This record gives sequence, C-alpha cells and structure tokens, in this order.
Amino acid sequence: MIRHTRQRDPRPRRALLLTATLAHAVISVPSSNAGEPGATDAAGQAAGQAPADGAPPPRSFGLPRRVGWSWDVELDLGLRLVDDNLDTSLGMARLQAGVLRADEPYYYSLGVTGEVGGAADRSVGLQATVTHLHAGTWLHLGGSWLVRDSAAASALAVGWSLFGVEWQHRFDDSSGDGLLLQLRVPLGTTWFLFTRRPVGRARP
Repeated sequence: MIRHTRQRDPRPRRALLLTATLAHAVISVPSSNAGEPGATDAAGQAAGQAPADGAPPPRSFGLPRRVGWSWDVELDLGLRLVDDNLDTSLGMARLQAGVLRADEPYYYSLGVTGEVGGAADRSVGLQATVTHLHAGTWLHLGGSWLVRDSAAASALAVGWSLFGVEWQHRFDDSSGDGLLLQLRVPLGTTWFLFTRRPVGRARP
C-alpha cells in the first residue's frame, strides 16, 4: 500500500521569518537623537501626536507659518454703547496706516490713525495691535490728539475675529469715558495672508 504524505505549505513559515527579520532590522537601526532629552516628545509632536508626558499638542502646531514684514491698513468702525459725560456721536470710524510684522501665529502692527466720531472725534494718533491668528483674539492700544479740542485721548480694545469692544477716555475738562461695540476690518493682514507663502509649520 502506498501511503501519501501531505506536505505542509512553507509559505506561512517564510512570511513569519521575513516579518521577524524586518522587525529586528528596524529595532537595530540607531536613532540620531535617541539619546537626546525630549527626543521622544519631539518625534511625537512632529507626527501631530501628544508628547510622552500626556500633554496635548499645542493647537497652532502644524499649521502653515508665515513670517515677514508688510504694509498695514486697517479700518475700525464703532457703535456707541455707553457715554459718560461725553457729547459724542453715535458712531465712530478710524483708519490706521502703518507697518505689519508677522511671525505666525502672532501678528504685530503699528500705525498712525485718523478718527472721526467717538470720544476722540477729529483726532490723529498712534495705535498698536497684537493678534493671535489661530485663536482669533486681538488687542488694540492707542493714543490720539483731538485737533479741534486740543486734548488727548486713549483707547483700549479687545476682541475676537472681526468684533470687539473698545473703551475710550478723554483727558480734558470733561474727563469722560465711552464704550463702543467695534467692527475691525484688517485689510493689511488679509492681504498678507493671501499673498505671502508659508515658510514652514507654526512653532509650538
């Protein structure tokens, strides 16, 4: 009687051997920064993952980053909410022209202003702005000189996206305060975003 022996298929064994060989090769490759502190966290952040200590990656990390200088023009419109001892108009309009410095996610601008309406009606001055692009928040700080009344005024505004609130104060006999609802139109920042190519990814 001839007994037929069933031969085993060698392919599974070969696949297992190949997998083990590749795994050994990967583990054996030395890392150029494996001995450096924080190398694991840096690799995890580069892949968009959380660091080894469990902290989530920064919100802005990994987004396109733009850096550079540019011109800046901004239009601010305001609607009076509160008027303390000031006989001011219901609305306000202010035009700012100056320079813009971008180091994303932060944008910094400084420029001269001309304003009509509000507590600083018919005035010229200076205004500085800081914007966090990814969070959408911004801060205005400005000072002006009222041409008609020969008095000084200051302004402080905070906001998100295109909207904010602005506090104004006049340094004259009235010494009054005003609060406005503000609409911000950042023309220079918008032009920079659409025309400047990113240089990499935003820093943490």
